[in-house]
Amino acid sequence: MRTLMQPIPLALSIFALLAPLTAQAAGGAFEINQDCAAAGCFAGDTAGFPVTITQSGTYVLTSDLVVNSSNDAIQISASYVDLDLNGHIIDGGGSCSGTPVSACSGAVGGIGINLQTFSLDTDIRLHNGTVRGFASGGIQGGVAGDGTVLDHLTVAENILFGASFPFSSSLSIAHVRDSLFVRNILGLRGTAGFDVTNCTFAGNQTTGLQADGPATVAISRFERNGGLGLNATSGEAVALDHNMFRHNDGNSAQWAIAGTLLDMGGNVCADHACP
Repeated sequence: MRTLMQPIPLALSIFALLAPLTAQAAGGAFEINQDCAAAGCFAGDTAGFPVTITQSGTYVLTSDLVVNSSNDAIQISASYVDLDLNGHIIDGGGSCSGTPVSACSGAVGGIGINLQTFSLDTDIRLHNGTVRGFASGGIQGGVAGDGTVLDHLTVAENILFGASFPFSSSLSIAHVRDSLFVRNILGLRGTAGFDVTNCTFAGNQTTGLQADGPATVAISRFERNGGLGLNATSGEAVALDHNMFRHNDGNSAQWAIAGTLLDMGGNVCADHACP
């Protein structure tokens, strides 16, 4: 028996053409990729970079993002956001040479991920991917709230800084774990209280980690930075636990702590003396 093809009603065909480009991955996460960035990935996001996240929720990259303009790649202006880079790269086009860095070139993108939230009620998790080659820094936070987490990230070859939280309160805590800050101008800095575990700060032109608030740093490596491995400037207490400092060039010192050092033991300085 021959089956006749049923015509598609004109109204349905027009609706299909006008349907929004919003796509949701498994588990209800909103997708971000190079194709949708050109047209707007979801409600509140206009065409082109930056991809703008204005609503709480879970978001996932489904491709690399390459920014060929001076714009940021992703801007987040909401709290309670989980952004999974899903193994992908957010690329601003730049590269740096030398270890520690002696020169950078080619960067056109603004900031890789710009957290534009200025409330202590900020719960944002960035994880599982790479942010590299941006002219104005890899990751910047307005205010880091207690729920701010950087997890399993590689932040590399960014001009100005790898990640920065310049307007945070020392009463809030940014949790940074299992991440690499390598060959940026400066690795990680901020006024938030840093809780750093199992991270590597290597080859940055100046300081590996600049803590302008209290900090706990454990099981981390500071190696071949052009300045201090760790510079704690605020007078707040800093706890160090089983860290390795090696071949940093901070005037023959591995770290400088303006406040109270809480040495939890196991810290090793392989060449310049530990303070």
